[in-house]
Amino acid sequence: MLHRMDQLIYLKSTGSPEEFAELLNVSIRTLYYYLKIMKELGAEIKYNPYSLSYEYLNEKRLIIGY
Repeated sequence: MLHRMDQLIYLKSTGSPEEFAELLNVSIRTLYYYLKIMKELGAEIKYNPYSLSYEYLNEKRLIIGY
């Protein structure tokens, strides 16, 4: 889930929070929970109302692996 979120945020193609949640097939509440986790891991993410997408504030991305 976090990997897919990272991809969509990096590409600035999340859409609105409602659209982003729908893309991920989760509730809005779950979306906000995952965004909180990503921020706690160090990602600087903000919703841009002009581009209608979440985006990274810097060039840092999460490296997610197992």
